[in-house]
Amino acid sequence: MRALSVLRWFLLLPVVAHAIGIGAADAASAWLYTGWACDPSAPGYQTEVQARRDDGKLLSRMIAGEPSKHPIPAACNSPHGVHGFRLYITRKPKWADGKIHGVTLYAVDHQRNAAPFAHFSQRFAD
Repeated sequence: MRALSVLRWFLLLPVVAHAIGIGAADAASAWLYTGWACDPSAPGYQTEVQARRDDGKLLSRMIAGEPSKHPIPAACNSPHGVHGFRLYITRKPKWADGKIHGVTLYAVDHQRNAAPFAHFSQRFAD
């Protein structure tokens, strides 16, 4: 009987849809990443892009607010194509640990949810 009342309570909860940022990298090296990113649920919003090492260290971030040559309006429902980025990573001695790390790029949507770029793989060593 208690399980049934708990089930009813869950059914009454509002359904919340979370926006997910999307993006793609055109070119990547250990120190520079270019591409585009957007939030399809907020078409005019210029998404933040983050580069993080596999140990969670934030390498760099910026707003994807540069003109892009890609068909951004179609992919993002955007009224403009200003969703490009050129993300530079500055070498910092505190990162030097003698290991090779994977790097993941994230698109951060207007609700501050971070989603990794699909089909992206890069290595980082300092």
